[in-house]
Amino acid sequence: MIYDDLITDVLTAGTDDWVPADQLLWTAREHASGEPTYTEVTRSVLHALLSRNLMFVGGIGESGFEPWEGDADALTERAVHELESFGWNPQGGSFWLSLTEQGRSWLAEHDGGAAENGPAK
Repeated sequence: MIYDDLITDVLTAGTDDWVPADQLLWTAREHASGEPTYTEVTRSVLHALLSRNLMFVGGIGESGFEPWEGDADALTERAVHELESFGWNPQGGSFWLSLTEQGRSWLAEHDGGAAENGPAK
């Protein structure tokens, strides 16, 4: 996939803690170069993370990370809608991402085993 480096960066961030939407946006901005825009890159990468079951998307509640329910298409649209409602600048006020075991495996295959050092989610 064209965004493998970006996916690796987001997954790597997830080995230590949950990843805020801001981190995904920052990473997309770093990788985008005009066309497609960082918002389009964000949407594409988010959908790839969810459809490949590499990360869960959700919020932080009383029990910690609380994943949203739905398929990758619906979850991507919900997340993008939230980002739009914040003007694509959520400042910690939007969704979070949590690394899955499949994401940890993908990262180990693509990043030389870096994911093996982080805590299991």
